[in-house]
Amino acid sequence: MSTNNMKRQTLTDMSELIDSLTQKMRVLDALDRDESTSGCYDLNDQLVTMDNALKKLSEVTDRAWNVVPTNDL
Repeated sequence: MSTNNMKRQTLTDMSELIDSLTQKMRVLDALDRDESTSGCYDLNDQLVTMDNALKKLSEVTDRAWNVVPTNDL
């Protein structure tokens, strides 16, 4: 496997991890919105920060994918 192929595979793996983290955040957000608990909405600010960070990470991963050459010499 060429270096560029390994880069693309690593970026693909990272995108899958970002998707997994996004799903975990959705679960955490749902748990945080449970108004029957004393900790309701205590993670709101952190969840917003995590969401923003994941969006930025996803965007830069997409840009990186576009930079890696697709034709190996």
